[in-house]
Amino acid sequence: MIRFLFLDLLAAVAGFAVFLCSVFVEGILEAFGSSQDSYARAKPVANLINQYLFDPAARALGYHVGGEHHAVPAHIVMILLISLGLIVFSLWLRRRLDVENPSRAQHLVEVFLDALQGLMQGSSARSTGRICR
Repeated sequence: MIRFLFLDLLAAVAGFAVFLCSVFVEGILEAFGSSQDSYARAKPVANLINQYLFDPAARALGYHVGGEHHAVPAHIVMILLISLGLIVFSLWLRRRLDVENPSRAQHLVEVFLDALQGLMQGSSARSTGRICR
């Protein structure tokens, strides 16, 4: 059971790291002007979600929303959609994991994570005895 909880925690950390990396990459691409095509493709989806979800909620709270301006910017809507997708995927994956009868893929992931954990513990300051004070 501890091994299963450890894998669940690492999956959550890995999902959050992927989320942060996607936000970072999106920011870099936007800064260099390379994401205009993807932004143009994502804008109708963001407008639809704003129109039926966020704009009515903002009006109910007393905020004025109209014209081209929406309650939530398009890039934030897309980040929320990607986060929701990652959460749904991790919940689906969690149901497929089994402690008593792991699949080949689960065994391979556990071997990789054990090797990664061993590498991190081997290079930490506590295991080498080199602690800076």
